[in-house]
Amino acid sequence: MDWRFLLPILIGVAISALLWSLAVLRKREDLLASATLRVVCVVGLLNLLLVVVRAHGPEPLQQTARFALEAADVITGLVLGVMLVPCMAWILDLIDSKTARVVAIAASLYVATSFLGFEVGKAAHDAEMRQFFASSGLPIWFMYTVMAVESAAAIGLLMARTRAPSAATLLVIMLGAVGTHLRNGDAIQDSHDALRMLVLLATILLLSGRRRRRCPA
Repeated sequence: MDWRFLLPILIGVAISALLWSLAVLRKREDLLASATLRVVCVVGLLNLLLVVVRAHGPEPLQQTARFALEAADVITGLVLGVMLVPCMAWILDLIDSKTARVVAIAASLYVATSFLGFEVGKAAHDAEMRQFFASSGLPIWFMYTVMAVESAAAIGLLMARTRAPSAATLLVIMLGAVGTHLRNGDAIQDSHDALRMLVLLATILLLSGRRRRRCPA
């Protein structure tokens, strides 16, 4: 069990559970959802900016960005944990569809900026990516196709009409990424990013879907 992977998620769940419990009791779910959206938006954009600076910025700023991005995995774990609680609340009929939609937008913004950051990183390390795909028995053209689809789907997450199909597309790609690492015999740590994104994408799909009406007793 990798506690460096699980601990941020558990902390995020604990913090989120406390905040959402208070919000539901005080009927302030909409305020908490809006606050979540603002915080996650800022964190996601800052993370994307740091990735761009690390890849293309001047050398002194690259070093600063590299140091700051060391905490990126922890932040993503926290965000994942934070999103799991309202997702469960939506399933249990504790929050309304408007609140769920706002949380889905927040998760979509974070995932979209994360994937755009991934693509910037892949482009900056093109040789290493080509080597990985070749060693995995995959053609190089497939690598660029995946990057293009991920970029398009990340943008699609930002629009209501394309959010669900974009999330589903990225979820399938992440399943493929995990499967590739497993087939290659890579360390489980190599799949952590894909696993985090996979769960976040699943929450987006759940929060964006319609809740099944309960049959009257």
